[in-house]
Amino acid sequence: MDCDGFKSVNDTYGHLAGDRVLEHVATSMRRIFRNTDILGRIGGDEFCIYIKDIPSVDFVYKKCQRLSNLVKNIVEHGDFSVSIGIALVYEKEPYDAIFQKADIALYQAKSMGKAQIIIYQP
Repeated sequence: MDCDGFKSVNDTYGHLAGDRVLEHVATSMRRIFRNTDILGRIGGDEFCIYIKDIPSVDFVYKKCQRLSNLVKNIVEHGDFSVSIGIALVYEKEPYDAIFQKADIALYQAKSMGKAQIIIYQP
């Protein structure tokens, strides 16, 4: 997951405001996802979520939609959102391969505009 418009938040409101936005994103993630899910910031304005034992693809997609909707109003008078790339794992794969698939989906989401959610398709 990547925050859309984060550079603009830092440039317009300052780094302290940017830090508060990242904290709000993290808090929103904890509200939406389960206690058993692994949530982390992997750098800058990028986050990663590992969800094990999902009941359906729709379950993951709806969680991501809820998160996207929740963070849209973080910045007053601003244009802030998140783009999300999803990689589904059906059989054992190395972490790097899974991450690369999610990253490909994320870049597809960002190329389609802001606040997009894309599931990796080979």
